Amino acid sequence: MIAAQGSDTYALFEASNVYEVQGSDQYLLLVEAIGSDVRRSFRSWTAGGLAGSRSPLAAS
Repeated sequence: MIAAQGSDTYALFEASNVYEVQGSDQYLLLVEAIGSDVRRSFRSWTAGGLAGSRSPLAAS
């Protein structure tokens, strides 16, 4: 399964994890990113299923 893809190599760097949110039909995808200044961060998305479309979470 391809969870996410993009043209910016560092926007989806490593350490991807998918979690099922307990008590809901939601899934949380976390992917580590790295900036041009070498600072690391995590990007996040939610989805209603493993194969469903994802919506950015805290996309700022």
